[in-house]
Amino acid sequence: MGPCKKVLEDVKLEMIAAYEKKIAETAAYMEAMQEEDEQEEDGILEIADLKVEKSVQQHQMKASSTASNKRITNKKRPS
Repeated sequence: MGPCKKVLEDVKLEMIAAYEKKIAETAAYMEAMQEEDEQEEDGILEIADLKVEKSVQQHQMKASSTASNKRITNKKRPS
């Protein structure tokens, strides 16, 4: 099956232009979606980094508190 031989040349050119426009719009849309996904992924990674940082800080505070308690306990013991 091939193209209709009765279609006028200007109609063919309009159809080709419409097709090319649709291809360009689709490509632009896909690129925008990919950028949005990358931004969302960056946001997720940033949140994960913040959670890790907070966890490390809490661990350091707990370790510091434990060390302080050990020093106080050791000072109270008679020699």
